[in-house]
Amino acid sequence: VRSLTLDVKVWEPVVIDLFHHLGNRFCNSVWEELLLINEE
Repeated sequence: VRSLTLDVKVWEPVVIDLFHHLGNRFCNSVWEELLLINEE
């Protein structure tokens, strides 16, 4: 979620609200799972 404050031109306000609501741990778990799937 830290990149939300760095990449201000990339994220729509609705997506930022969603990420804030879900939290960093959950969002990272989604991306990490996708990395594992792509390695297979």
